[in-house]
Amino acid sequence: GVVVLVLEIQAVMTAAMTVVRERELGTLEQLLATPARPLEIIIGKLVPGVLTTGVSMMVILAMGMFWFKMPFRGSMGLFAWLSLIFIISGQGLGLLMSTIARNQRQAQQLSTLLMLITMLLSGVVYTRLTMPKLVQYVGDLIPATYFIRITRGIITKGVGISFLWEDVVVLTLYALVVIIVAGRMFKKRLD
Repeated sequence: GVVVLVLEIQAVMTAAMTVVRERELGTLEQLLATPARPLEIIIGKLVPGVLTTGVSMMVILAMGMFWFKMPFRGSMGLFAWLSLIFIISGQGLGLLMSTIARNQRQAQQLSTLLMLITMLLSGVVYTRLTMPKLVQYVGDLIPATYFIRITRGIITKGVGISFLWEDVVVLTLYALVVIIVAGRMFKKRLD
């Protein structure tokens, strides 16, 4: 659970800080001079963050398995694909936050706020079953909520996609929607 929280924070912060820093330094205007569309720029910003966070995920997983002898009962390939979707959703959320933040300090504050909300509402620290329904609905807006259930299912129980399909569908839709919204807000922000 904590690993999921760390990865989401890394994904969100790297994406948000990168775009905001480029805006402050003026290099974003150079990108806008190219014929690339805003959604293409957003996707271009996603790729390095996805690779960096993916490497972090592999290192953490390898340390857990080999150093701490954590049993991995499920499919490694399925876990890798679903991790990729989760990382993309976190990066997309960070890019969305970068369209809201005006400077690096605001981006960092938004990331910290998201980290706290994720810690409290996603099921990492407290069980979601005892939370009021309204709080659970707010927690449903966080991608870590779904990935925590996916991680627990694959790693500890060895379940497959047939048991996790609802969380996978929601996480995939979340990733698509947040990237599209980030692309549109990025375009509005530039106009």
